[in-house]
Amino acid sequence: IGFDNPFPAIPHANSGEAAQKKRKRNVNTERLMDICDPIYKPIHDEMMIIARNASAWILGYFVQSADVVISGNFEDVVKGWNEDPCDTRLNEEVQNQKEVLLQEDSSSRS
Repeated sequence: IGFDNPFPAIPHANSGEAAQKKRKRNVNTERLMDICDPIYKPIHDEMMIIARNASAWILGYFVQSADVVISGNFEDVVKGWNEDPCDTRLNEEVQNQKEVLLQEDSSSRS
């Protein structure tokens, strides 16, 4: 198209971060949906399939075209679509629980 300068980085956040920020701003959370909630697992699983397929197509075909120019962190963001934010959150929660248990254990030994 003839742009001389790259576009700035694409802002993004995982679902956990976005939900936490909205709660902190005292936004009405009545309509918020936690996609990691087990009740939404069928939707979540379908969305992850779509995200992974889209990522593979965009990186494997679309950006390979000589007519396409990407900028900033676009490739990293699209690669991130392969990572399940629910797995990341679960791993963080497990790690936090381990830390709490270790602190409790060390406190009880003192």
